[in-house]
Amino acid sequence: MRLSVENISLTLGDKKSARRILNDVSFVAEDGAFTSLLGESGAGKSTLLKVIAGILLQDAGTVRFDGASVDGLAPHKRRLGFVFQDVRLFPHMNVEDNVAYPLKMAGASRREREARATELLERVQLDGFGSRAVQTLSGGQAQRVALARAIVARPSALLLDEPFSGLDESLREDMRSLLLRLQREERLTTVMVTHDAQEALMMSDSIVALDGGRVAQTGEPQRLYQTPATAKIAACFGDCSQLKGMVEGKVFRVAKLRIPAPDLADGPAVAVVRQEGCRVAPDIAGGRGYEPAGEAVVRCGVYAGNTYLARLDAEGQTLTVPVERPLEPGAIASVRIAPESRFVFPA
Repeated sequence: MRLSVENISLTLGDKKSARRILNDVSFVAEDGAFTSLLGESGAGKSTLLKVIAGILLQDAGTVRFDGASVDGLAPHKRRLGFVFQDVRLFPHMNVEDNVAYPLKMAGASRREREARATELLERVQLDGFGSRAVQTLSGGQAQRVALARAIVARPSALLLDEPFSGLDESLREDMRSLLLRLQREERLTTVMVTHDAQEALMMSDSIVALDGGRVAQTGEPQRLYQTPATAKIAACFGDCSQLKGMVEGKVFRVAKLRIPAPDLADGPAVAVVRQEGCRVAPDIAGGRGYEPAGEAVVRCGVYAGNTYLARLDAEGQTLTVPVERPLEPGAIASVRIAPESRFVFPA
């Protein structure tokens, strides 16, 4: 199913406390594609997901499934699977009954419900768990049950609201792999809310970056990573330093650091520098193409396991650079930055 969101706006609250949550939001999730809604808390991601599901009614705009408006359809008639952050399993039902519940509501026979529930439990690696009480499940197991329940009735699309945020990192990685496998096998159009940029990069066919209820940028993961439209988007991918300074004559300047800014007019600006592409001489990896960016004073250094990090001072701001060995506080460091790891935006 092709899911399109067209010019959605929504204000919540009464007249005294009304707040615009979504402002003219548009994007398309292609048939069978995995789309992530990425943004910080308060960006409007979960609210937008609830509009798509019909839980909230927008003030303006249209939600379309395969070109047809669903604005007048109740949530249960939209044929969507939904996985919440807090899973919301039915405590009075065992695992199998939880998974089979959407089929029961659709009028499927007991035999069909049992067969499909057993199939899904095997596919989420919970074979033999059908008779268990949901209260006995671990967090990862409960999330697998919720995922199986969401797709058991073969929905038109799958919506996920930060489904893995309550799990530790090892479980999150397992669940990401499981979700992608099921999503591909079922050919499900999927929209997932996340604030984890790396998660969005690894899982998505397309990313919709939201900021303050608006779409800041949309496109394939490589596009947002390589050519971010805003400083926020640039900074959310990997470990980065942000520096405030001035653009003068197509060059960003702060302290003794200089970064090319060929497309910007003179004025206040923000530079985002990714650690992976920043070094100090002579710690330069062969062939990377690091370019001189000036000098900065070493404020301090920290041990980071497989490397050291030097904190360099830039008019009271910090530029963090991986180094091969600790640098002495007060030393002058010659900074080099790879062109693909530096971005400058108007302030």
